[in-house]
Amino acid sequence: MSQLIRTTITLPVDLYEKLRAASFYQRKPISQLIREGAEKILPQKSKKVSIKLKDIEGKYRIAGKKGEFNRSLYYDKLIKKKMSD
Repeated sequence: MSQLIRTTITLPVDLYEKLRAASFYQRKPISQLIREGAEKILPQKSKKVSIKLKDIEGKYRIAGKKGEFNRSLYYDKLIKKKMSD
């Protein structure tokens, strides 16, 4: 850990007492126990998911105020308009 940031958290009394006892028996500060617990539940490296436009093209519809938005119909109208100009 290169840098530490100080923060304030709110814990229920019973959880704090358990942390305090664990801190005493393990001879570690409460903050270290919390860091170790956070490291266990959070993923080490997040996998970047790349989504290509061709993978989602035409699969989603967006609901609008005047009804449903159909992407393919919109693009058909747009292409017809461009061709007529």
